[in-house]
Amino acid sequence: MTHSNRGAARVSIMWMISVGVVAILSITYAFLQNGTIAELEIAANRAKTEEATAKEERFAAIEVRRQVSEVLGFNAADSEDFNSNLTAAGDSLELLRSVFSDLEESHATYEEIVPIVISQYNAAQNNVAQAISATNNAKSATAAAQASLSQVTSDKDTVIRGQQSDISYAQAGFDTREADLSRQLTSAQDRVRELETELNAEKATNRQSTRDMKAVLNAKNTKLALLSDQTRPFRAPANLNPDGQVLEVSKGLPLAWIDLGSSDRLVLGTRFRIEAGNLGERTLKAWGEVIEVKADMAKIRIFDQADKFNPVVEGDYLLNPVYDPKGGFNAVLVGRFSGLYGKAELTILLEKIGIYVQDELDLTTNFLIAGAPVMQDEDGYPLEDPQEVKDMPVYKQAEADNVQIISLASIQNFFAF
Repeated sequence: MTHSNRGAARVSIMWMISVGVVAILSITYAFLQNGTIAELEIAANRAKTEEATAKEERFAAIEVRRQVSEVLGFNAADSEDFNSNLTAAGDSLELLRSVFSDLEESHATYEEIVPIVISQYNAAQNNVAQAISATNNAKSATAAAQASLSQVTSDKDTVIRGQQSDISYAQAGFDTREADLSRQLTSAQDRVRELETELNAEKATNRQSTRDMKAVLNAKNTKLALLSDQTRPFRAPANLNPDGQVLEVSKGLPLAWIDLGSSDRLVLGTRFRIEAGNLGERTLKAWGEVIEVKADMAKIRIFDQADKFNPVVEGDYLLNPVYDPKGGFNAVLVGRFSGLYGKAELTILLEKIGIYVQDELDLTTNFLIAGAPVMQDEDGYPLEDPQEVKDMPVYKQAEADNVQIISLASIQNFFAF
């Protein structure tokens, strides 16, 4: 090979080497360029993906806000802005707190407030339902009462009409009867005037003789009462001693102190005959009524003095046929007793002074107290003729047994309520 050929070959080899180097560099550059582009494409794709994701999340958030705003409200109906007005929503919360008492400042969200509002609303609805039920019940009761009242009114009107008819019929009979009675009354009045004229004439003739007879009768009755008190043995002979004596007499007043008191069974209203003289010769000087009682003495009022020149003095005797300082007597009440001296009242009085009231007469009976005549039988029906006490078997038995018999009049004389 020639030198020129070797030079040409050397050039070709260098050129080929250069071309090869350039090619290798180009390939290397291209490879490097391709790697960067791929990374950029990957980054770009990632950014696009993230952007798409962000858009989707944004759109989702916007959708949530839209849905919340639709539920919450407080947005203008004619506005494209669907977002709720938070200021208006906050004012609404404050309004709810002012209306519902259970809401507090700590209840800051609708989530907390709505259950409380619903609860109060349901309670209010329940109260309204109860009120409506009560109103309906009241209306039903009112309707029933009104129906009952209408029926009662109808029945009342029917009864009134019947009674008015009866009254009209009776009135007609009364008018007729009244006319007859008026005629009879006129006739009777005429007869009464005639009898009054005759009676006045007779009274004029006998008035003086009647006064004289009354005076004589009163004198006899007085004497008979005194004789009855003196002759009827109110006590057994061994007990005819005086019950007590006068201790002191007031000089200016009809008063005196006696030697009997509450320890001697003495009670207010007890009356004594004040006598002087020896046994069998005593004379009645006056009467005394107990007006004040102490333990061992009492004050009496002196009345009905027999002789103003023979006054009551210290040492005069006190006698009461029923009273006894020692007590221990038994009595039977026979006849009718009423008024202040009823059977119950008289029993209490007698027991206070030591006299036990028995149901029946027996050997221990000391007194038989005779009341007024009996007017009714045992069943309470009126008797045709009053039954006198002296006609009763128990009275006759007392007389046969020598039991002391005391009339109610004597009790009234010796005990004043």
